Amino acid sequence: MFSALIAKGLLPPSNTKRWIGKRKALVVEAVVTGMIALGDACRFYNLTIEEFLGWREEAREHASGIRRRRFERDGEDSGRQEREPSSPRLQERPESRHRGHDAPLC
Repeated sequence: MFSALIAKGLLPPSNTKRWIGKRKALVVEAVVTGMIALGDACRFYNLTIEEFLGWREEAREHASGIRRRRFERDGEDSGRQEREPSSPRLQERPESRHRGHDAPLC
């Protein structure tokens, strides 16, 4: 099972020496989504349950930070201003792109 996932590039090999966040996140995601069992992952990667739980927490914090930064970058709801469309095509009604020019709107 692991060899197929490793061959597809979905999981790092068991002899991985440098565990960067992305590799840890791949293992965590595989366990959380049910691709592999927690016990199997711990045995395969020579991890303790505590180490795995630490990886899971790191992945959660990282994902939370990405969402937080995206929200801050896009602006808070109260101070957010609507952007003007940059081209006339964006000002068209969405339904006009899906119907013929003479098609009724209703």
